[in-house]
Amino acid sequence: EETLIKERIQELWKDKAKTALAIFTCESGLNPLAISKTGDIGATQINLQAHWNEIPGITRQEKIIWLQNWENNLNFAFMLYERRNWQIWVCWYKI
Repeated sequence: EETLIKERIQELWKDKAKTALAIFTCESGLNPLAISKTGDIGATQINLQAHWNEIPGITRQEKIIWLQNWENNLNFAFMLYERRNWQIWVCWYKI
């Protein structure tokens, strides 16, 4: 699964894949099931509260399950990256 995640990061971020990999490794260790104490979900640590209305699902649990699917999580993260670059990820400031 980690190999598939890395391959998808390469496909999405292309020449920025090395940066994406460093950020998401810092954020979650690339763990698709990761949930932080601040409500960040999945391999890319999407904040549930901040993006509540954009995440598919009705209940909190449905949204968490959707974000824990690594493909959904990476695609959603890429959409956010295209909007706001790296600024929403804490690890961007650490690498």
